[in-house]
Amino acid sequence: MNTDCKYSHVVDPSTYDLRGLCPGMEVRVHNDHKDMDLAVIGALEDWKELIGPASPVYKGGGGHPYNSIPISIPECMPDRLSIVTYATEFAFLQDDSYEGSFEETSFPTAPNMINEGMTVIDNMNEGRDVNARKIQAWIISKILSIDPIRGRMALNAWKSFYESNKITGLAAKEVKSTFLKLDSYFKYRLEDLGCQYWTGMLIFACGLDIPEHELPLCRDLLRPGWVAFTLVNDVCSFDKEVRDAKKNGNDWMANAIWVIAQEQGVSIEEAKKLGAQMLNDYAAEYLDIMREAKASGKYSHDFLRFMDGVYWSISGSLAWSVVCPRYNADKGATFSEQQLDWIKNGIPDHLRRGDSMKSAAYQLQTGMHLKGLMNDFSFDMKELAQNQKKLALYVEMGGLIGTLAKLKEWRTRLLSGSISLLGVVALVRVFYRSQN
Repeated sequence: MNTDCKYSHVVDPSTYDLRGLCPGMEVRVHNDHKDMDLAVIGALEDWKELIGPASPVYKGGGGHPYNSIPISIPECMPDRLSIVTYATEFAFLQDDSYEGSFEETSFPTAPNMINEGMTVIDNMNEGRDVNARKIQAWIISKILSIDPIRGRMALNAWKSFYESNKITGLAAKEVKSTFLKLDSYFKYRLEDLGCQYWTGMLIFACGLDIPEHELPLCRDLLRPGWVAFTLVNDVCSFDKEVRDAKKNGNDWMANAIWVIAQEQGVSIEEAKKLGAQMLNDYAAEYLDIMREAKASGKYSHDFLRFMDGVYWSISGSLAWSVVCPRYNADKGATFSEQQLDWIKNGIPDHLRRGDSMKSAAYQLQTGMHLKGLMNDFSFDMKELAQNQKKLALYVEMGGLIGTLAKLKEWRTRLLSGSISLLGVVALVRVFYRSQN
């Protein structure tokens, strides 16, 4: 498995045990993976300060020796690794906190926020939901400031993911019917959820330019890879999902192991064995597809890079999933001493570099509290929703949180009428360029 890798290195196979899954697959990790505790724990800090305590079951995408994104997307461009890690961690926090209430946590894309006036704001609850939207606006602004074109593709894919994920709101009878057959289950997971979400993630993270005529192949030709990617999650997360289902009073599960047991009438233990073998079979089939595609010479360079990205997502997600606290806390898996210290006591101030909203605030004034910063910078959200220009300004300001002093000055001038809105926009842009 040799390609033009720039940002990662191969993980020594003697340092991990994939438990007989995906034999022979190479695992890579990003060269900057050790720095991503700043983004993972930074997201947790922002959540605690702006929204509230994390769920008692929260474990997120952290882990030791690797966090999930650096090993699942090892060729992520360095300038995108932090925000992709942060955004993923925010999604983990939402998932664990809201326990399936996707209506409350729909992810607004930048095009919808700006072009449609973010009308969803009218339906928001006060407090934590408003602050969740502020975090989302910060994520969006960071993504779009790095790469507007691919960023919009990723945000649209993520929006579709959240909108499609409303199957949990169906009647229990409908849910059981959907998940009684493996074909229906994979159709749901691949076509409605994981495939489009991760496709957007990989295109943005790796800076890919895939020709339009090849985009459907990302789904159709690579289907065995997507099934394998899905099965990695389902095989490794099953025991956790059983506990979650019992806690929530559900007698069904959106997991391939459960579906296999129902469809074939076998025990859970037998279904686990069948699921593991199915994972290996689909991974092997995907390897064959990759070899044939690369030998054919008829696909673009970036499409082949995308194929590699799916490959490393399979092997990397597996390497993380078999040891991460999220799925293995009952087996003794835990975070590193440094991670535990930062989770309890916060990231040391001298290490903060802008990987989270709170860390960005410290770039302006040591000791500044994020909640106070956001309160100082509070616009009337409904008023913003009625004015696209103001909304665009709000989103842009989300990426300039470290310039609070200037922003407060301009906001005061705007409200007093001594400067126009367009004047504020111009000042913001000039100041932003001067800082980068």
